[in-house]
Amino acid sequence: MRLSYILGGLVIITALAFGANAFGKSLTPYVPFAEARSGRGPVQVHGYIDGKGSY
Repeated sequence: MRLSYILGGLVIITALAFGANAFGKSLTPYVPFAEARSGRGPVQVHGYIDGKGSY
């Protein structure tokens, strides 16, 4: 097999691994209200907005 094919494959695999890792770190977790109030950072809360607010 040619060296250029091997190097090209390694570059593609490295880029895919880096992209998957960055995507996984950027996800915001869903948590219940009690855990969201603890203030551990940005989270998404399960449930619906009560009232006629803008969202």
